[in-house]
Amino acid sequence: MQKQYEKYKEKKLSKEEYLQEKQNFLSKKQRLEQELEKASRLNDVKEMSNLADVGEITKGFVDTMVEKIVVSRYGGVEIELKEE
Repeated sequence: MQKQYEKYKEKKLSKEEYLQEKQNFLSKKQRLEQELEKASRLNDVKEMSNLADVGEITKGFVDTMVEKIVVSRYGGVEIELKEE
């Protein structure tokens, strides 16, 4: 993006071309961030699935993944995961 801006400032790229390049770059960046978040969530789900197989939750997992755990007086358990 910096190179495109420099080309624009040097008048080697029109304003319209620069703005189009910028928009394309920002769209691609947003799409990649969404894909990265989705991949991260999939890894989290796989990790939770593995925990179900092992039957053990480590402190490290709780520290990184769990926002809070609420236990009702009737025995129900609610686990709220952290937002990424």
